[in-house]
Amino acid sequence: KGKYKRQKRKLVLRQVVKDMIAVHGNKYDYSLVDYHGLLTDVTIRCPVHGRFRMSPQLHVCERRGCPLCQFRLDKSRYRMQAKLEGVSYDEIFNRGRALADPTSPYNVERVSRYRPTALRTS
Repeated sequence: KGKYKRQKRKLVLRQVVKDMIAVHGNKYDYSLVDYHGLLTDVTIRCPVHGRFRMSPQLHVCERRGCPLCQFRLDKSRYRMQAKLEGVSYDEIFNRGRALADPTSPYNVERVSRYRPTALRTS
């Protein structure tokens, strides 16, 4: 009985790693993954920033990767948007942060999956 559980767990681990590779390719190293369930964090190694922990659900189902790589990507997107609008990086960054603040002039009137979101600026 114990041997069967170990074999089953190895098969599940192989499938999870296979799914991770199917989503992210060979970008990350999955040799440190110790799978204990879809919501339990595992250790993944980014070739640029090193180890990070993330649940298989976030990594596979929501296609999230290294948080530091994502931060750098977001930062470059803010810079590009600022250049396009002819404003400073800080203004674009603060505008993005203010969307979460209900007292912000950039507050969200309504959010719907099926209709465009209306933004109101004061």
